Amino acid sequence: MEKPRLHHFDVVKGFAIFLVVIGHILTFCIRDIDRAPLFKFIGLVHMPMFFFISGYFTYKHDFALPKLISRFRQLIIPGVVMLFLWTLYFPHSGVQSPLDMTLEGTLVNEYKNGYWFPYVLFVIILIYTLTTPVLRSIRSGVAGVLFIAAVCIIINVADNCFATPYLNDLFSLSLIAQFTVPFMFGVFCRRHSALFDKMITRSPYYTCSLIAGSLSLFFLAYRWDYPFMEPFQPYLLPLFHLALPIAVMTIAQQWCNTAFASPAGTRWGNIWKLLGRESLAIYLLHYFFLFPLPWLQEPLRNAALDIVPTLIVTVPLAAVVVTVTLGVNYLIARSPLLAQILTGQLNTQKK
Repeated sequence: MEKPRLHHFDVVKGFAIFLVVIGHILTFCIRDIDRAPLFKFIGLVHMPMFFFISGYFTYKHDFALPKLISRFRQLIIPGVVMLFLWTLYFPHSGVQSPLDMTLEGTLVNEYKNGYWFPYVLFVIILIYTLTTPVLRSIRSGVAGVLFIAAVCIIINVADNCFATPYLNDLFSLSLIAQFTVPFMFGVFCRRHSALFDKMITRSPYYTCSLIAGSLSLFFLAYRWDYPFMEPFQPYLLPLFHLALPIAVMTIAQQWCNTAFASPAGTRWGNIWKLLGRESLAIYLLHYFFLFPLPWLQEPLRNAALDIVPTLIVTVPLAAVVVTVTLGVNYLIARSPLLAQILTGQLNTQKK
């Protein structure tokens, strides 16, 4: 029987992937409304949670080559295949993109035409795997924290001091440096699971994380409006990446206690859990079901790009895109070969 706490992670991943689809509807379908507060906040919130959860479940004591090979098959192979297919299909999709959507442009595009996540996550997993012998030898909790922090600092310093713009775009170095922090925080929380349980069940931790996360999120989203905060910008993003998982997992843990009080779970609980379990497949497939909606630009601008009207427009559209994506994923899962190379599903027997 599943441990109840695992529901928290599935639900959070489900909500995060839904935010990904909303963000891409704003970016690819409607376009040119990047000033919308919803777009700003979504862009900062969803991906750190994926990396935190990945770090939490990647934690191990030893170097494991078979596990690394499995993650390569799960992330890199479908990421490359779907990127190639997306590049071929994009000219026929009708949607627009601020990125260079040619195959050649992908190589020197930091965001890899939208498919940066599998590559960046695998590189971070590789970096972490190479550090496991040192982390295993550390017995002191304080020394472990210092080592994890040192890994994050070294990667960020190397990116800021030594990476050229070309190398940064080619290898997505800034994204790797940025998301190493929430990933390694996930490692820390799994390594010290008792402390993490305390952080997400006691209100003082939640209160502090919510205040720190909200303030840092606000000044990150509106950094140009508050020039006096510029000296603090390098510290705001790591602070946000540390505060966000505590606040989010606290809420998710409490909600799941109710939603999954019975083994069957509630309807909404099972929906978010399904989205979480299929989050990688949704990420890889959903681009193909985006469609042009430029006629929504003007109404949203007339509504001052406010959060409420933006949600009213994008949530139903995202629900449709996700539903179609899940349907296609169901068909693909009937073929183990296609499931592996298109959606990274290495075990489809359960489907």
